[in-house]
Amino acid sequence: MKDQLGRASAALFLGLLALAGSAPIRVAAQPAAQPDPELQPYVNSGMLADIGGGRRIHLLCMGSGSPTVILSAGAGNWLETWRKVQPAVARKTRVCAWDRAGYGFSTPSVDPQDIRHTTSDLERALKAAKIAGPYVSVGHSLGGLETLLFADRNLKQVAGIVLEDPSFPGQDEAARKHTGLQADSDLRKRQQAALSDACIADLKAHRGEPEAIQGGRCLTFPLTYPEALKTAMRPAWRDAAWMETRKSFNDHLDEDKAIALKADRSYGSIPLIVLTAGNKNTPPGSTASDKELAAWDKDWSDAHDRLAALSTRGQNRRIEGTTHYIHLIKPDVVIAAIEEVVDAARR
Repeated sequence: MKDQLGRASAALFLGLLALAGSAPIRVAAQPAAQPDPELQPYVNSGMLADIGGGRRIHLLCMGSGSPTVILSAGAGNWLETWRKVQPAVARKTRVCAWDRAGYGFSTPSVDPQDIRHTTSDLERALKAAKIAGPYVSVGHSLGGLETLLFADRNLKQVAGIVLEDPSFPGQDEAARKHTGLQADSDLRKRQQAALSDACIADLKAHRGEPEAIQGGRCLTFPLTYPEALKTAMRPAWRDAAWMETRKSFNDHLDEDKAIALKADRSYGSIPLIVLTAGNKNTPPGSTASDKELAAWDKDWSDAHDRLAALSTRGQNRRIEGTTHYIHLIKPDVVIAAIEEVVDAARR
């Protein structure tokens, strides 16, 4: 949703352009979306781990066995993003997904929402919920940086790692070499900040349904959400504190890439698989040239090679026919990689 240079969701980008005054886009009528049955396990909250200060972090666990798989979502997503992966992995071992502060069913936070704080929240939540290691840590996109930080801090408890099209340390510095990509990124940041500020102001002024405020400047529920899920999440989406927490998370995305830098990082012989999306997903209206996009694609893949090299057993696998959300496009590939690492960890 708000994650990668040159790989942002086209739907979100079009929404941001609408705020900037772009012309209306006429599209053919589509059949009404139906509630997604895969979301049913996520209708009710799982464990709300008390991490102190009146705050709770939401964890939803399925299955049993060791090691425990920990699923960290990409920026802007909550744990339901794993709906095509988590139930399948649960047939093999215990698998727990979690929500950052202000996302899903986790309560807001006044702390800066950089990966130092979000990773600390995860650690405290696992301790409070008595979910002990060993862990196989799985991170998508920005969640890959939290996975690295979690492994740095808890290496004796991490038995394996899977990184799905992850962000990488120093990513923003690498992207600045490509002028068009930098311009696209700067524009998206300004538009997203404007959307967030407008929504926060609306919520504070009206405390009404986000869907009805100022033509939908606040978050709206996807049409595929079951009514029970909308009902469960509606109180949080009326609260400006939740949106302020999410805005803080977005405001720290650049800083997160720098926080994740660590020159001497090494994971020995831990099983480690990196999955790299095979196809670029360029936002409409991008100012980046084809040459810049091709160069960035190489930079992205090279960075993933370096992440795989953190372990003597590391591999970077390019998954053709996928864009950034591999777990939604080819979930079987992600499931197989997690199960492969679980098996290796058990051996």
